[in-house]
Amino acid sequence: MTPIERQMHKDLRWAMAHHEELERKYPGESVVVWRQQVIAHGTNEEELLRQAATAEHPRDQLVIVEFPAFFESPR
Repeated sequence: MTPIERQMHKDLRWAMAHHEELERKYPGESVVVWRQQVIAHGTNEEELLRQAATAEHPRDQLVIVEFPAFFESPR
């Protein structure tokens, strides 16, 4: 595994460890994680990646996690 892949796995593990907090903070959105930090959030993943990708945050190294909004339907 390359250092980049290791960092991406670490970022994903961080997002999963903080899943409840992130889901509460960003319901119905996706978040972009870079080095164990949320650097962008919103509902359009392509737009998020465009905004978050910089020389410092290469697009192919960003981790995106979705927190879908679940609605209960009446029975």
